[in-house]
Amino acid sequence: MDLSLFNGMVDEKTMGETQRIARVGSWEADLLSESIIWSDLVKEIHEVSLDYQPSFSSPMDFYTHEYQELVMQAMQRTISDGSLFDIEAIIETAKGNKCWIRVSGRAELRDGQCIRIYGAIQDIHDRKLAELGLLESRNRFESLVQTVDGIVWEADVNTLEFSFVSDQSSRILGYPPEEWIKTKNFWQSHIHPDDLEHAIGYCHRQTREGRNHIFDYRMISADGNIVWIKDIVSVIKTDGVPTLLRGVMVDVTETKRFEILEHLERTVLELNSTKEHSLKKMLSQYLLGIEQIYPHMKCSIVGIVDGKLSNLSSPSLPEAYIRALEGLQIGPNAGSCGTAAYLKEKVIVSDIVRDSRWTMYSHLALPHNLRSCWSHPILDSDGSVTATFAIYYDHIKTPDEDELKVIDRAVAILKIILENKKNCEIIISSRSRQKREELKLQEIAYLQSHVVRAPLARLMGVIDLIKNYSHTDIEKNELLDHLLLSAKELDEVIRDISEKTE
Repeated sequence: MDLSLFNGMVDEKTMGETQRIARVGSWEADLLSESIIWSDLVKEIHEVSLDYQPSFSSPMDFYTHEYQELVMQAMQRTISDGSLFDIEAIIETAKGNKCWIRVSGRAELRDGQCIRIYGAIQDIHDRKLAELGLLESRNRFESLVQTVDGIVWEADVNTLEFSFVSDQSSRILGYPPEEWIKTKNFWQSHIHPDDLEHAIGYCHRQTREGRNHIFDYRMISADGNIVWIKDIVSVIKTDGVPTLLRGVMVDVTETKRFEILEHLERTVLELNSTKEHSLKKMLSQYLLGIEQIYPHMKCSIVGIVDGKLSNLSSPSLPEAYIRALEGLQIGPNAGSCGTAAYLKEKVIVSDIVRDSRWTMYSHLALPHNLRSCWSHPILDSDGSVTATFAIYYDHIKTPDEDELKVIDRAVAILKIILENKKNCEIIISSRSRQKREELKLQEIAYLQSHVVRAPLARLMGVIDLIKNYSHTDIEKNELLDHLLLSAKELDEVIRDISEKTE
């Protein structure tokens, strides 16, 4: 028996079954006779009858519109240069069903001329749908990750080096994901120095114990600003051993700033309720506290006395600049503070060089690298301007929403402090005046009880002598002289008392 023939038959049978399982059929196009041959499986894929005979151009009609040009160009390149093509495309079967196929082909050349194209068509519809479903799921997941209002990240548990960072890193901190991933010790080198030891130590301790953890710390953004981060970290384990860290960094700067601001306000208002602290000390402590929240900000409070500027507290401004502003007259174009006091409204100057309100005063600010200034008037209960609160930056800047909120809150607190100071002065003045009045009354009482009695007693004695005893003319004249002298003395005392009551 010829075993080789048997083996060939088995191989052919096995090949056919394999192709059917793989849903792969053959095709060929004879360019000389312009005929097309499809295998039964190709016909099955196209959902045509087994006796269907395609014309030379009909196969192209099965491809959907968006793929016809692609397949046509691929075949033309193969005919032209003999290259292999392999394309995934969608056909619409004879029964109107859409089906993903993989079509591949190559050319048979004779004397450098293509005489035939042949290849295979595979039904990949189920696999393709699964791939597309997986891709869609992955895209949805990536879209979800990228739209989370925070930085989604993944890092090595030992080195804390990042393997994934979402695009929100650019918006929140100004560093693109690639920089996080390629830079060694990126996280550690961008934590605020005051928080570095605590943040790294806490993360390592919690990770070693395999505990998920949440902690707050500050990072330095690409533009040098401080950003408060709430880091929500999950520890990923393999066989019970931590191998990865995954988490979300949420920007909580606004919340933190106002927590710190509220604490600062409480502290200053408590100081304001006591007599031990001077106004300048309270104001300086408050302004320095605000500057710690916004490190690039320089704050100033200028009082308004008789329509002129008078510095109350400017702890971070140069002394030379403070002296230059002292006594300047307020007006419609008197810088930021002078204009704000004059107009009784907020004045925002984002560029001192170009703003007309600073034309006469920019030479005072620019040598000290003061480039922008926003000023808000502080009005008392009568509507009069008592001071202005100003913010300076060393670069051109317009306030953002957070800074405007801080300005409004600061003005409200400063109004309370200044009003309290004014009321204290009124009370002290009133008490002083009352003390003076009491002293006057005591003096008057003394005059009445002691000084008046002496001339009055003499008068009464002289009158008694004149009335009850006989006297010579000379004696009478002497007594009358005494009487007149005592009367004049009493008159002077009465005048003195009258003056003290005025």
